[in-house]
Amino acid sequence: MRTSLVFLLLAACGGGSNSNPMPDGSTPDDGGPTADAAMPTEHALVQIQLEPPEFSGETPFTTITGGFQLAPDPRCRIQSVGDCVVADCPQALIGGTYADPGRLSFSPALGGTIAFTPGASFLFFSIDQVPWAADESITLAADGATVPAFSLTGKSPRTLDAGEGRSPFGAPMSRTQPFTATWVPTSEQALVVLRQGRDTPNGEFEIIVQCHGPGSSGGLTVPAAALASFLPKASGGLSVEVTAHAMRETKTIAGEWEVTLRVLRSFDQTFFHDVQ
Repeated sequence: MRTSLVFLLLAACGGGSNSNPMPDGSTPDDGGPTADAAMPTEHALVQIQLEPPEFSGETPFTTITGGFQLAPDPRCRIQSVGDCVVADCPQALIGGTYADPGRLSFSPALGGTIAFTPGASFLFFSIDQVPWAADESITLAADGATVPAFSLTGKSPRTLDAGEGRSPFGAPMSRTQPFTATWVPTSEQALVVLRQGRDTPNGEFEIIVQCHGPGSSGGLTVPAAALASFLPKASGGLSVEVTAHAMRETKTIAGEWEVTLRVLRSFDQTFFHDVQ
């Protein structure tokens, strides 16, 4: 299932880095701050989502998304529930304010470099290929503009598999009971995403719930409090789409910005649950 912009522009909600963190929050290979550097006041997320083919003949897919967001769309409602972030936002996300990082490049990729210049806007780039194998290094570099220049290196995680042979249509989901997503256990951190779109008098909105935890357990339980905003089927609500992804995150500091490079990797496996 191809991801939406709301999902990709939420602030990083935590998870495992591919390096051990230093006391200042940087990682050893990220060109992080010195001990007397000021703490960052802004937070940016650059997310790479990799979907290698599960079966022969399937099309691989990659998106690069995120943004150096100064202020969210004022119509967004975002809250934290335990290890989850719940967002109710316009699907188009045209109301936010962004800083300009200059030219962004991702390397090595496809024998060269993937590069684009987003300007003061959200990021969106897609390609019908997966340029990075599991455990392969990915260097993100920004030439700098209103955001200072920076460079950091992360790694692609190993592919998360939700399990072969499962029906895409799951049991109904209750807004008053915890919900558990499952997958084949992995040593990676995992990110679970629940999404429900809806039409409103103000346009299309999406409720997105993102929760993270260790992938080794083979599952993650979303608390009922994080599900309360979903619209029941009886009231016209669409099915909730559930996906799970292996996740690695790496951070660096660029002036007043803390920049997170998040790399997700999973098969294109989406499960649909009606809401009670």
